[in-house]
Amino acid sequence: MGTVIGCAGRSPGVGDSDAAIGLGGGGSGAGGATFGFAGSATSAGSATGGTHAGGVGGTSGNGCRGWADCAAKNSTGSVSAICYAPYSTAVASGAPTCLYINRQWCGQCSCPTMPASCTQNSECTVEHPFCEAVLGGGLSACSECVADTDCPAAHPHCINDVGIPRTCRQCTSTSECTEGACSSSDHTCHPQCQTDADCQDPALTCTSAKRCEFRACPATASCPDFSTCTSASTCQRKTCTSDSDCAGGYCVNGACYGSLGSCSFTYSPY
Repeated sequence: MGTVIGCAGRSPGVGDSDAAIGLGGGGSGAGGATFGFAGSATSAGSATGGTHAGGVGGTSGNGCRGWADCAAKNSTGSVSAICYAPYSTAVASGAPTCLYINRQWCGQCSCPTMPASCTQNSECTVEHPFCEAVLGGGLSACSECVADTDCPAAHPHCINDVGIPRTCRQCTSTSECTEGACSSSDHTCHPQCQTDADCQDPALTCTSAKRCEFRACPATASCPDFSTCTSASTCQRKTCTSDSDCAGGYCVNGACYGSLGSCSFTYSPY
């Protein structure tokens, strides 16, 4: 008989491959295994595993249910630890981004090209008339604006991003976008999707405004797994305080999913 150690987001059962090793923890027998390892399954023989219930303790590797799981994996002590839920648009690398000594000129792990410096407005152009300090860079550069009032109606926000001279941008929130969503990286409205598949999370659908939003529903039965139909007639993830609230899934950051979240460790930029 083979041995099964469960992988994140599924429960081992009859007929699973021998020695399947996965990320996070699944059940193994009635009590359940409480550990998991990053790896892959190898096939050779049959095995009988337990159910997910009673065996959900494992969060080794990069899996997580919340910030505390990631903090426990943080061996450096000098980085911030974040647990990203499944389908998160944020990239969870599972490793520190860079050491302090490797940070670039703007104080971040990755910086744009350093702008030409200036000391006074007279050194700047009509398009970028203001000599202003660049956030994080320890230098001044010619900027497009110093306040929102310097910006045109089409790009009404004067944005001060790290490593970039102040620039007039389109949006600061998605509510300002007639189509798509407001990107936090360039403060511009971009389509989130063309089809439902682009939204990744089965609880979401791609609307005519090319935004991923919760699916409409008449009842919970029409919502995907780990979701419920709310009073607003939209499918949203079930809230939870533990895995037992999620009927075969995992409670990640207070909501139910079919798999564990992912830890990301990032140095503070300053």
